[in-house]
Amino acid sequence: MDDGKHAFRTRQGGLQPLGAVAAPQGETRPVRLTNRLRNLAAGALASHLILSDNVTERASAARTLQREATPAMAALLQQRLQAETDDTVRGLLEVALARLQLAQPEASARLAAVTLLGHSADPETRGAADPLYRCPA
Repeated sequence: MDDGKHAFRTRQGGLQPLGAVAAPQGETRPVRLTNRLRNLAAGALASHLILSDNVTERASAARTLQREATPAMAALLQQRLQAETDDTVRGLLEVALARLQLAQPEASARLAAVTLLGHSADPETRGAADPLYRCPA
């Protein structure tokens, strides 16, 4: 990555541009791949795979989105939930959407999300709602 935040890769002793800029601006430095970046990439990839014709890919993407979806993906999740024909994938999408709704400011949205997540048999899914079940002392 250069000073202008343009990406390049090292290839055969030189730099190959990965975008529209042909030459680096200033010094280049390696990009560190962190867990945060991996998670963002996984969520972005899953948001594309959720559109697949393959039900197995959609299910895998929905599982990933349960962990990695961002609030900006809520409309996509809602749209895919309406269009989904497979019951398993629908259930996974419902949980992904409910996990996003836990962060909503409206109490009714959070209550609906907690209700849905509370009926799940998956321990990780139930764990997402557990802090909301506890009343402050």
